[in-house]
Amino acid sequence: MKNDVILCVDDEPTVLEALRKQIRHSFRNDLLVEVAQSGEEGLELFQELIEEGYEVPIVIADYRMPGGITGDIFLQNIHQISHTPLNILLTGQANIEGIRNAVNNANLFRYLVKPWTDEELSFTIRQAMTNYRQTRDLVIKRQELMELAASLEEKVIERTKELAESNQLLQESNQQKDNLMAVVAHDLRAPLNKISGILELIDIENSKDNQKTYVELGQKVVQNGYALIRNLLEIHAYDDSEQEINYEQVNIYDFFQEQYVTFEKTAARKNINIILSSLDQSLIVNTDRHFLERIVNNLFSNAIKFSNPNKNIYVSLWENDKDFCFSVKDEGQGMTEEDLGKLFQKFQKLSARPTAGESSTGLGLAIIKSLVDKLEGSIQVQSEVNVGTEFVICIPQ
Repeated sequence: MKNDVILCVDDEPTVLEALRKQIRHSFRNDLLVEVAQSGEEGLELFQELIEEGYEVPIVIADYRMPGGITGDIFLQNIHQISHTPLNILLTGQANIEGIRNAVNNANLFRYLVKPWTDEELSFTIRQAMTNYRQTRDLVIKRQELMELAASLEEKVIERTKELAESNQLLQESNQQKDNLMAVVAHDLRAPLNKISGILELIDIENSKDNQKTYVELGQKVVQNGYALIRNLLEIHAYDDSEQEINYEQVNIYDFFQEQYVTFEKTAARKNINIILSSLDQSLIVNTDRHFLERIVNNLFSNAIKFSNPNKNIYVSLWENDKDFCFSVKDEGQGMTEEDLGKLFQKFQKLSARPTAGESSTGLGLAIIKSLVDKLEGSIQVQSEVNVGTEFVICIPQ
């Protein structure tokens, strides 16, 4: 690695020799000294040093020099070639204009009045070298950081591209899986219809008790199969982003009364009471009736399915400036923290189990979430194990 060079320019050889000796004495072999006796010669020498790969951290120039170039103009030319050097002006007769010009246009670090002392020169050069090296280190660090940032940016772009490709493949895979499920579900209807038809041909009244039990069990299996097929086809349809929402005026009081009547007998089989809060009979909401019906049906069904006998289900409804909200709260088994983390995912069986042997496809909550999202609504869930669960749904009016 080449040593740094101090360039000294003065028209008096004795001054140049004094500068050379003092710098070598103070800095030993750490700094090289090159000299020139005019501004023109100094510019040529500076260019040669730069071309040969030397660093010139300091340029010292006398103010009064022969020729047309004074010290301040010479340092100004140096600064135009390179902003790196810190410039020192030697002056015995410099005027204010010359010093101002050097300060404003030549990166003047300091000026020394002739005659100077060894301590003054050494201190000035040492300070200039410290500033220069600190600045150089900062420039190097900045360059390294810029290169690192560029490298990281390239990696981020590359990684983002990889993630986008992976996401595209995942979406295509999920789409293929959903399409396959829809096809399979559709094709399963035919054999289930045949099984159901065969079971209906059996004369249950004149059958033995065990035969009657088997027929009823077969019919239950067929009905569970129908429910699974319906859910599979529905979740596939609801996930379609292009599916249209059919808005219509819905009287919420009448709507919830209909749902109550639909599930009253099912709940009564387990001695479960569905308690409706006082509803505003005049509340009209503009929404998709079919979507709302599937949401409420699934909430009622789950509340009954996962509650033990002799419990209550509470249904509340209210409205605010933008939304109408309703909650379905049961006194069932509740959900664990792990359950809540898996909530609304397809085919997720949670820790709670139906209390009377009812079937569960693991799609009911996923269907609810998909429909609420389509209606641009929100879902909140509060649950405690062995205490119960409350679903609160708000949908824009």
